[in-house]
Amino acid sequence: MTLMSDPTHDAEADRPTSQALAWLNRLLSGAMTTDEADAFKLWRGQSPAHEAAFADVVRLRRMVRRAVQVRDAAPAVPPRAGARRDRGAARGRVDPGRRALLIGGGAAAATAASYMVVVRSDLLTGGLAALTSDYSTGVGERRTAAVTPGVTMELNTRTSVAWLGRRSGVELKTGEALISSDRASDPFVVAAADGRTLVRRGQVNIRNQAGEVCVTCLAGEAEVQRGEARVLLAAGEQVRYADHQLRATEAVDTAVTSAWQKGLLIFRDTPLQNVVDELNRYRTGKIFLVGDSLARRPVYGVFRIDQIQGAIEQIRDLTGARLVDLPGGVVLLR
Repeated sequence: MTLMSDPTHDAEADRPTSQALAWLNRLLSGAMTTDEADAFKLWRGQSPAHEAAFADVVRLRRMVRRAVQVRDAAPAVPPRAGARRDRGAARGRVDPGRRALLIGGGAAAATAASYMVVVRSDLLTGGLAALTSDYSTGVGERRTAAVTPGVTMELNTRTSVAWLGRRSGVELKTGEALISSDRASDPFVVAAADGRTLVRRGQVNIRNQAGEVCVTCLAGEAEVQRGEARVLLAAGEQVRYADHQLRATEAVDTAVTSAWQKGLLIFRDTPLQNVVDELNRYRTGKIFLVGDSLARRPVYGVFRIDQIQGAIEQIRDLTGARLVDLPGGVVLLR
C-alpha cells in the first residue's frame, strides 16, 4: 500500500502550509487509504501550527469557491453605447472586464490554481467525513460489514457511516447503504440528516446526498421518522425527505434502486443531468453538462460501474454531444 509522498524536497515544502496543501489535494483525490488517513491525523496532531495550517487551506478553498460562485452569478455586462463593432479593430483591444480579471493578480491566480479544489469540493467534504466515521468507502469502492448480530450493512461508493451512542444503530453521514436486519425485538436504527429509519425484519436502501435522504424498502417493512411524522414502508415503497418535509410514499422498481449491488446503474427516462450526477459519484474528477436542453434530455440505459468511461462515451453517442476531456478527470459534454 503506497502512502502519499512526504513533500520534503526543499525548505519551502517543509512549511506546514505546503504540507497542508499536499494533504488537501490527497483528500480531494478521493483515493486516500486508511493508512494515509492515520498518517494525516498524526500530521495534524504534531503541533498547533499544523492544525492551523490545515484550517487555513480549507478556508482558502471556501473563499475561492465563493469567489467563483459570485463570478458565475454576475450578469453579463452589455456593450457600451457607441462601441465599435469592427472585428479588425476589436482584435487590438482588451475587454475591460477581462483586463480587470488580469489585473486582479493574486485573486485570479488563486482561482486558477485552485480550480480543481473548487470543482471537486464534494470530495473534500466526503474525505473529512470519512476521517470521523467507523465505516467508509472511497470512489468506486463497496464494502460489506456485519455490524451487529442479525444486521449486515453494505456501503456503496463515497459512503461514511458512524455508530450512534451505545451502538443502538448507525448514522449515515453521506452516501448510500443497504441494511439487512433479522432482529425480532429492538429495531436497528439508521439516522440520516434529521430523520431516522427503523428496521426489524427487512431490508432497506438508504441514500443521503447533501442532506436529501431517500429510503427504499426492498423487503419486509421499515418505519421512517421525521419529527412527529411517521411513515411505514412496505417492500417496493420509497419515501424522501429534505428541507423539513417528509414527502409522499411512492411505489418504485427495487431492481433499479439496488442495481449498484450488482455493479450496475440503470436509468429509465431519466434526465441526463441526473444521470451525470450519478456517474460523478463513481469516478474522480467531474462531468459537466453545457446547455439546459442537453441536461433535460431523457436517457434509457444500463451501465457498468467498473466501466464509467464507457458510459460517458455511450451517452455522447446517444445524445450527439461533444465530449471534451480536461486534466484532473474533468469532462465536458456540450
